[in-house]
Amino acid sequence: MGTRAVGQRISGAARAVFGMRGGRRLARWTAAAALLLALGTLHLADPSVGLTKDFALSGTIDCGVPSGARCPRSRTMGLWTEEMGGGMQRVTVDVSWIMENLPTLDGDDLVVFEVQDDRSDGVLQALGVVSSGDDVRGTDSPGRSNGRTVREQPKHDEKDKATPTPASATATSTATSTPTPGTTVGATVTATTTVPSGPTGALDGFVRNATNGQPISGATAQVQGAGAGTTDAVGRFDISNVPTGSRTLQTTAAGFTTDTRALNVVEGQNPELSIALVPITNAAEIRLVLTWANQPADVDAHLSGPTTDGGRFHISFLDREHPDVNPYVGLDVDDVSSFGPETITIRRNPTTNQFVAGEYRYWLHNFSATPELDVSGARVTVNQGGAQLADYVIFGAPANPSQDIWHVLNLTVDAAGNVTRTSIQQYKTGNHSTAL
Repeated sequence: MGTRAVGQRISGAARAVFGMRGGRRLARWTAAAALLLALGTLHLADPSVGLTKDFALSGTIDCGVPSGARCPRSRTMGLWTEEMGGGMQRVTVDVSWIMENLPTLDGDDLVVFEVQDDRSDGVLQALGVVSSGDDVRGTDSPGRSNGRTVREQPKHDEKDKATPTPASATATSTATSTPTPGTTVGATVTATTTVPSGPTGALDGFVRNATNGQPISGATAQVQGAGAGTTDAVGRFDISNVPTGSRTLQTTAAGFTTDTRALNVVEGQNPELSIALVPITNAAEIRLVLTWANQPADVDAHLSGPTTDGGRFHISFLDREHPDVNPYVGLDVDDVSSFGPETITIRRNPTTNQFVAGEYRYWLHNFSATPELDVSGARVTVNQGGAQLADYVIFGAPANPSQDIWHVLNLTVDAAGNVTRTSIQQYKTGNHSTAL
């Protein structure tokens, strides 16, 4: 943590002024403008003016995983191609502008990107995906712009949606906990339940460190009576032939808090899992960890709470620490490209060595706006002292599309760090600057 740099302060202020996540949205606007220029007006100009022209580039994906393995989410990826001149070569493609609509890709997948070659660093800027996988075989004139860019949209059916809950419904359950240290042994993903006979499904996902988003490799993934797998260098695991039905999935790693979750395994391929484990410390820190699925791309965690002078702070991507000097609360990880984690930590006030007592309110905001939060698979865990105190899973659809806030819970914390949780579970209307 520490004092925020002047550059970070300016960046946060700029995002507040523009009402958007500045660099990301500005890049998307720039991409759209560049694409319209290339496809709609460039042919009217004299070629001698030197404007950049986009083109389609085909090749095979090189994302650092074995052939057929799922590529991790990344702002850049390698592409082996023969269409840049000089025979087969590996080029780097920046996909950050199209991250929201980028289809799932595996190592050695065939893909055709719409790109621009106008960067001084030699990296190609992707403007869209013309086709991928088997569709590449039907692409006309790979290597030349054909003016059609297909951006994959999220697809959902009834099995993706939870049973709707009225937006006005409020769960008022409370629970009190005292920080207790814990230990874990081994890096394993283990599902425990009675295994029925019948159809099976496949599980896959990533295990990451909740405080920095880095992968946890070497984990063992095992479902009782259904085989096992091991996480690779990017933290990915795959488990096949998992009996369908309700399952309890436990994820543990040496030095991390155990994550426990309920799953409903369906026949065939199940949605990709994002698992974030919290490092165990001796400081009794309270960590709230958000993970979600591929869509919406950008879901933000927010927290408001008591200041030492009787006011209230608001932590989010706009203001990541409070106070600026000797902070006792902060946003550790901010993710803008699906899955998470986004982690907020409440710790002792360095000045008094006690927690700042009072009510802390935690909520999520759908920064992407579409699709709605009910298809996000969003999940929040509360962790302290080496234990997972509770988890909260997104419920049914909001009453109307303007309700982009999910108020998850409130925490009442005393000076010693004892926590009382009150589940709220309500959709509300607001935006990225709304403070609860």
